[in-house]
Amino acid sequence: MDICISLVDEVPELAAQAAEQGSVIAFQSTLAAAATAVHRALQREEIAEDAALSLAQQDALHAMSGELRATSEALHDALDSQGRCLMPADAEKKRRAFRLPTRAARKAKATPRPTWWYSLVEAIEALGEGSERMRAIASGQPGEAPSCVLSQATADLLGHHHDRLVSEAERWID
Repeated sequence: MDICISLVDEVPELAAQAAEQGSVIAFQSTLAAAATAVHRALQREEIAEDAALSLAQQDALHAMSGELRATSEALHDALDSQGRCLMPADAEKKRRAFRLPTRAARKAKATPRPTWWYSLVEAIEALGEGSERMRAIASGQPGEAPSCVLSQATADLLGHHHDRLVSEAERWID
């Protein structure tokens, strides 16, 4: 949880630092990438939480998804109009544009509950991919730049969650 608290607290400070240094565009681009990676990982963790086999698994995943939710909110709150333009289109906007059924209508259809193992693997993959992507972004930034610090902190958080879920998978296999 310390990584999450640190990142949530750091985001506004890093945004202010980027504004002072004149690197707002680089920071907003990095912020949008981080928000997207965290959001994707959060979705996968929530699915794994719903599919958990035990209350202990469910509680652990609930705490982890709470960390990612807080981080996701902090990242989204720091996005300015330029950063929001870099975000994927809102699902509701897509639904209206293409006249797709609402979430409630989709849920009304009987969909099989995903298995815990499949959900866990999906979450591990999303966390690993997000962490790798953010490390790649960090490697292309000047070392002390706010965008580099944000990239590295996001990669660390996603990597920490990845490692926790890999440990859970290893315990389950043994």
